[in-house]
Amino acid sequence: MGWEMSEQFIVDSDDNKNWLKEVKLRIRSVQLKAAILVNRALLQFCWELGADIV
Repeated sequence: MGWEMSEQFIVDSDDNKNWLKEVKLRIRSVQLKAAILVNRALLQFCWELGADIV
């Protein structure tokens, strides 16, 4: 029973909720940056491949 109360307290803490929101925003930001870099590299490759073919 003590574990359940402690776990609930941790989840319900406003500081912890704010921290979790911040972590989620940071993760999403890094995911978007990674996607942009990957797309840029793939686009560059396609242009270079096209130039090689021509």
